[in-house]
Amino acid sequence: MRTSRSLGVCALVSLWACASSGESELRAQQSRADLRSAMQVQVDSRERRDEQSKLLAERVERANLESTDRPGILAAFGPGKPCVLELCEKHGFIDTDWYYELGVPASDQVKQLPLLLVGFDPHDHVKRVFTLTTH
Repeated sequence: MRTSRSLGVCALVSLWACASSGESELRAQQSRADLRSAMQVQVDSRERRDEQSKLLAERVERANLESTDRPGILAAFGPGKPCVLELCEKHGFIDTDWYYELGVPASDQVKQLPLLLVGFDPHDHVKRVFTLTTH
């Protein structure tokens, strides 16, 4: 009797862990989709830029980018720009790493967009993620 009860508890714990894992993956996928959409938004003011920055800060954590690799990042966001900016070098990224701007400048008022930098290890797994926010 104890054995079947123990198995029942184990099955419930396993079911809960699977459900939690599935929910986490759904949140990560939605956050990645939100970031990709934000990369295509016309940014015509500092206020809009700061909204983009806030979105980046909120979504990047949930996007769980560290659990993926270059093909996964490519699928989520498309090809990034080679990380050859001074900012990249300053933070230890190299030219084979990628960066993404959150938005498309639509005005001269917008000088710096929020940035997402993604660094890869020699096996193309995401090694680290850095964000430059503007708010």
